[in-house]
Amino acid sequence: MIGVMPQQERPNERRAAATVARHLHVQPEYVDLTGGVDYRFERTGRPAALEVTRRTSPVAHSKAAVASKHEHVIETGLLHRDWAVTFDGFPSYKGLKERLVPALMTLEQHHFFDYHEDVHRWWLSHVPTLREALDVLADERVRSADAVNFRGDRMQNGPISRVFLNLSSAWVYGGVESALTLLESLVADSNSIGDRLKLDETHATERHLWIWLDRHTDMCLRHALETDEDRLPERPPALPREVTHLWCVDEPTGRGWYYSPDTGWAWIGAVSADTDTWAVPPPALTPVPPLAGGEDA
Repeated sequence: MIGVMPQQERPNERRAAATVARHLHVQPEYVDLTGGVDYRFERTGRPAALEVTRRTSPVAHSKAAVASKHEHVIETGLLHRDWAVTFDGFPSYKGLKERLVPALMTLEQHHFFDYHEDVHRWWLSHVPTLREALDVLADERVRSADAVNFRGDRMQNGPISRVFLNLSSAWVYGGVESALTLLESLVADSNSIGDRLKLDETHATERHLWIWLDRHTDMCLRHALETDEDRLPERPPALPREVTHLWCVDEPTGRGWYYSPDTGWAWIGAVSADTDTWAVPPPALTPVPPLAGGEDA
């Protein structure tokens, strides 16, 4: 009889668990050895479970799908990778290849394959060898530039890399409440059945679902988590019975929402997967001064 190989804890699972530990002052234990829920822990005397998942579009990872989404494609033999570049509005296509490709080459030379303006602009501005590329991206109003896949070593006349140009004006941000509706649909749709069943089978009092978003997730939802958006949903989410607590975090930026039925919505920031100390002791309680006249509080 061949034994079942235990599953290994993935970095994105550990990062999620470390963030939960930091925010809730708990110590999640990895228990997904044979396909069950990812983590168990105890919080204020109540059993709790955590399932970590990523919601993306698998089709978006294929080159054909990427190409079909973009009306304009630049071909070049100067890049190691294909790139997907999103602009704020409509770029000036005349001479764009000559301006944009060298900037992407610089990013590749620095092993920088995931540029997002609101996250990386400040950091790039403090790296002298990246400033010129940053100026080009800013002048062209590039919101993001993501390497799609590896094309191999450059050779004379090939292989040809492609830069897919996407216009951010192709989608309209509907606001925080619209983003919440999209999030609710992610939690409730058929792709989440497995995650919900794992939580339900634990019979835990608190059943936490963590959803990572990535660059292939609906942009209308990701935009609600960007640094220029500080609003939180004004209503509780409509959650399936199997889910009591919800975490939704953008993986590239680490910024996201946390919902608890006890405290409502809150902003969170994901910590590193390499965080050694998961559980942070809760802050000391501030003594409540007695009421005037010596009455008991």
